[in-house]
Amino acid sequence: MSTDTLMRRFGDRVACVAQQPPDRTLAGFAEQLSVAAGRLEQAGLDDGGVSMAAVYLADAAAADSDAEHGALIERATQLLEGAGDALDRYRFRSVRAPVTPEEFRDSHGPCGGWSSAEIESYEHLVEAGSCHVWSQAARTGRVVLGRHVDGGQVVVDLGRIRSVA
Repeated sequence: MSTDTLMRRFGDRVACVAQQPPDRTLAGFAEQLSVAAGRLEQAGLDDGGVSMAAVYLADAAAADSDAEHGALIERATQLLEGAGDALDRYRFRSVRAPVTPEEFRDSHGPCGGWSSAEIESYEHLVEAGSCHVWSQAARTGRVVLGRHVDGGQVVVDLGRIRSVA
């Protein structure tokens, strides 16, 4: 992956976690990534991989040869690809979540491009929005068996508790 592609792919997320405007130089991006790594580690979302990626990028910015630069960028890319969910989780913690599943879908676009953190956040919104179903099920001696989508709506499947003889 090229330096430009790497910074386009991760720059806005890293800047958000670092709480700084995106830096479009490799050395500046490496510094932002170092700040973001500290925040991710404090939040328990990273075990040091993002810090290592920041070191690789700082070294790449100072590399003497194209081969060394490319190898360091590749190592950093591999670490950052594994940290994409951590960056998203941190961002979602610090930003007001949409109130309804519809608002979430509107703000995050087609679900085919969602990260696992976005999918998990959406599932929590759907569950929170159907809490009345859970209480109704408990009152009537039923259990929630699962959920499915029907015509763009989430339908909760209920079943009766049967005693096992």
